[in-house]
Amino acid sequence: MLSELKSIEPQLKQILYGCVEHVQATKAALYLSTSHDLNEKTYELVTHYRFADDQRKIVKASDDLVDRLAVRRNAFYVNGRQYYVTLRLKF
Repeated sequence: MLSELKSIEPQLKQILYGCVEHVQATKAALYLSTSHDLNEKTYELVTHYRFADDQRKIVKASDDLVDRLAVRRNAFYVNGRQYYVTLRLKF
């Protein structure tokens, strides 16, 4: 995790949990950009709620999750197994 965020992780987790409750989700993850070079877009998992995909602690712009966010420019949630296959998520 970004060292600058360790001190505020509890607050970020609380905000994320509020979002989870609002959309009635069962899992959630908050990623923030860690790129110093704008051509190399990398995102790191900052906090999560019941999301345990160790292969996705750091994701690059080519990842399916990032691609979906870039196209929609909005947060999204996965509601069904068919999306897990498309986004290569663990269920």
